[in-house]
Amino acid sequence: MIGHVIGTVMLGLAMWNSGLVSRWAAAATIVSQPLHFVAAAVLADHALDLAAWGPNAVGFAAVSMALITHRSAPARTIGDDC
Repeated sequence: MIGHVIGTVMLGLAMWNSGLVSRWAAAATIVSQPLHFVAAAVLADHALDLAAWGPNAVGFAAVSMALITHRSAPARTIGDDC
């Protein structure tokens, strides 16, 4: 359980640093997993655990939309410098 909490926090930090999504989406992802851990492992409250997953879903939806709509420069191929 601790691994996916730490991993999702790290993913939220990467979202924050990338600048691809709004900071609120990254923050929602960062805080959701520690809330999930407390709700599921410490309190064993299923309703609170469901509410804790909400910000994670919102953050993931935001990054998904950003990736779908993001326009990047075309890839360079060998010989483009000539």
